Amino acid sequence: MGLLTVVVFVERARQRRERAELSAGATFFELDGRKIRYRLRGEDKPGPTVVLLHGYSAAIEQWEVAQEGLSAIAPVLTYDRAGSALSDPMPVSDADAQAEELAGLSTLKGVKLPFVVVGFSSSALVARAFAHLHPELLGGLVFLDPTIPEQINGVTKQELYARRVLYERASLVAAAKTGLGIRLSAPFPATTPAQQRAERILKLTSHWWAAYVEGKSIGRSAEEAALLDWSKLKVPVVLLSVARPDSDDVEVRTRYRLYTQLAASSHAVFLNPPGWKHHQIPSPPFYPEIANAVGVALSRAPKDPALGSSTGSERGVEEITHSTHVLDR
Repeated sequence: MGLLTVVVFVERARQRRERAELSAGATFFELDGRKIRYRLRGEDKPGPTVVLLHGYSAAIEQWEVAQEGLSAIAPVLTYDRAGSALSDPMPVSDADAQAEELAGLSTLKGVKLPFVVVGFSSSALVARAFAHLHPELLGGLVFLDPTIPEQINGVTKQELYARRVLYERASLVAAAKTGLGIRLSAPFPATTPAQQRAERILKLTSHWWAAYVEGKSIGRSAEEAALLDWSKLKVPVVLLSVARPDSDDVEVRTRYRLYTQLAASSHAVFLNPPGWKHHQIPSPPFYPEIANAVGVALSRAPKDPALGSSTGSERGVEEITHSTHVLDR
């Protein structure tokens, strides 16, 4: 017991030092007594501000290339969500709580409202909750292969159990592997400073605990996201999916079907570039596709969120498989 106590004490001290080193030079915003690491680029550009929400168990480094590229035309905000990476944790971490966290960031100096919120994978639930709770701050929504409520709560009991266990336990398994020195797989090797910093962040137990807390709330987050009434939304919606209807994987085909249904109900512009997989979306080679999707939303977003926009509801569903990119590569 004494040896275990010493090991825990030494590890906690090491983690504090590592966190302090990683925090050096970072910018933080204090909200309700919590410190949130954020990065704002392109403050000199006209609004709306593009907000890039990172995926499950990730950090702002996920969007390094996308943020730098998009900041040439608009202010772009990234931040570590709800205790992830270097941000302080929240008591609860469901979609509504994270939506309020994002609303608090609207007071950041340099932010120009409204927000065009970009949700990737599970963070799309946060984007939808934000649209439901704070339509006055919203200028547009961009979904990148989003997790949608039907994928979490609209399935059989067996599938529901499997999906919730995936979100709840995956972070703990990953943390255990990291602690044992097992390198987690990544789609691309860590070669840039941002990628190397992200690898160091993966070794923080606080980061994985935040992912576990978020995963525990995934069912409630799906229910909260489902409350958004698309008929009352007056801003453009863009849905980018890499799922293909001709995939050999039945789950991928199911996701494609759910995405087309979501695009129809939300009157979204539907982008479906071929040749990609879900885990490749945050990678630098995929940036032109992200730039295209965000560019479509920015071109149709209202300058004042209170004025709204009827563009999306008038256009209906538009599928662009091989589109001309709105922004330069």
